[in-house]
Amino acid sequence: MVSKFTVSIKLPKSKYADTVMAIKPELGKVSGRSKEWLEEDKENLYFYIQSPDTVSLKTSLSAFARLASLVERISEEVM
Repeated sequence: MVSKFTVSIKLPKSKYADTVMAIKPELGKVSGRSKEWLEEDKENLYFYIQSPDTVSLKTSLSAFARLASLVERISEEVM
């Protein structure tokens, strides 16, 4: 049996839409063993990471956090 780990992060569109959309082109490029994707509904964005093991899950979560932090800092500087 192959088990996978899946993490979902729910973000309100009103606050994080610009940040997540800036990161969207990088989804799938972050880690070779993990799969990342984005879904949305009327009010929220859902970022998903599916990994075969905890090491690749941690790597993908860290990469997402670094990208989100970078986009936020750049946005603050531009404004």
